[in-house]
Amino acid sequence: MKPLYGLATSLLLSAVLAGCMTTGETDTAEQSLGKREQTKLLARAVPVAEYGLSPSFPFGNGTIYLGGTLLEPNQTSGFSYRAGDMPIIGMQTAARNKPFSVLLDTASNASWMQYPCARENGYRFLSNKGMIIPYIGTASTEGVDTFAGIIPEMKMGSIMLNKTPLFVRMATGQMSPVVYSSAEPRVDAVLGWDNLRQFQIIKFDLANGQVALSSSQVPYMPDQERLIGRASISRACTDKLAVEGAIQSLQTPIILDFCGDYGLARADTRDPETKQLELGEVVFLNAPTKVLAVQDRIPRAGRKLLEKYVVTICPRMGVVYFERPLNVNGSK
Repeated sequence: MKPLYGLATSLLLSAVLAGCMTTGETDTAEQSLGKREQTKLLARAVPVAEYGLSPSFPFGNGTIYLGGTLLEPNQTSGFSYRAGDMPIIGMQTAARNKPFSVLLDTASNASWMQYPCARENGYRFLSNKGMIIPYIGTASTEGVDTFAGIIPEMKMGSIMLNKTPLFVRMATGQMSPVVYSSAEPRVDAVLGWDNLRQFQIIKFDLANGQVALSSSQVPYMPDQERLIGRASISRACTDKLAVEGAIQSLQTPIILDFCGDYGLARADTRDPETKQLELGEVVFLNAPTKVLAVQDRIPRAGRKLLEKYVVTICPRMGVVYFERPLNVNGSK
């Protein structure tokens, strides 16, 4: 599987919610916009300086970084997954009340949106020194032209996101079946680590299918009775969420992929199990393992490995906490 949107396997989205119903698009096969139409749209691009952005290449792998969303401080919202066991939630722009479906993907180095949804939600294409900004990076766009832009205002529950940079796929219909299961309805956007890392707290409760995000300035304090361990966020892999870990005592960053339908994915072995995996203080024995695409060599811990935990990510503090989940009725 090509590593599109940070998801490393062909089992990417097994259950997603139909979204952006304001577009009038149906879930037909993805079809690229014509070059003439793209030229007309891109002619309206505005300079990045108008939004205080400065494109850069800080990761050393060719990935362009536009910056991240600006959050209103001290706001918190919680969501139940809108489809199965995938972290898909509803968002909306400040100007429209109709939600669109967004996948929260900490393993994606960029944020994405399909053109019809972008069109309905005030998206503005960006230019830098008079030139439009195509996507340049490690993810495959499956041949679809993809360009940078910004949504001035979005709402995630009660949280306001301002000047959110995204890359728009210049296509209509369902995203490529390589990316999303063709048997399921689509998501309209992917919010990647470039924007998610701006939050103070991101809490995935995988067992109960819930996620909470916060821009609170108050540091997160884990429940000591439920705390299993913690892991430091890796500085060796900065364009995706990765923690300091080890495989059979060999230290390596491990990407946390809450969308990946697997346990552990590695490019360096075909063994069906990994005898010992460490995510900071949390140790897994005989972790089920699948082959990871060679072009994405950093090992990944997927949803099936993480699903029995509440995983709380504190990007500003540089730490991830692993806790036992509360039962649905709130008991420990």
